[in-house]
Amino acid sequence: MTIEITRESFTKAMRDAIAERGKDYRYDSHKYAGPPYSATECHYVTPEGAPDCLIGAVLANLGHPLPEFSVMISADEMLPAEYGVRDEALIEAASRAQTAQDHGLPWGEVLARFERTLVELELA
Repeated sequence: MTIEITRESFTKAMRDAIAERGKDYRYDSHKYAGPPYSATECHYVTPEGAPDCLIGAVLANLGHPLPEFSVMISADEMLPAEYGVRDEALIEAASRAQTAQDHGLPWGEVLARFERTLVELELA
């Protein structure tokens, strides 16, 4: 069964993920640093297979299988390649959200930036 990812479903899944962990939650991209992982790697899932970063939590909330625990590819590469997303504004907004959370912004601010990006790209 294929689950279509739309702006609406992705945004709702992101809001749900943030509600679960709190708007002040900050993703720690360095928590798995050390052999065999480098200090710069980020992950969609934990070694146990649970969602880790915001995009991983969104995909889990949408009911999609999560990528393997490995070095992340960016959302702008992964969403079209792995999940068939073709909405360029959604891909760009998700990519910017991923970057913002990787730079330590709290998830509430990441959501605000994600939604702002969707509006800005819609108006462009």
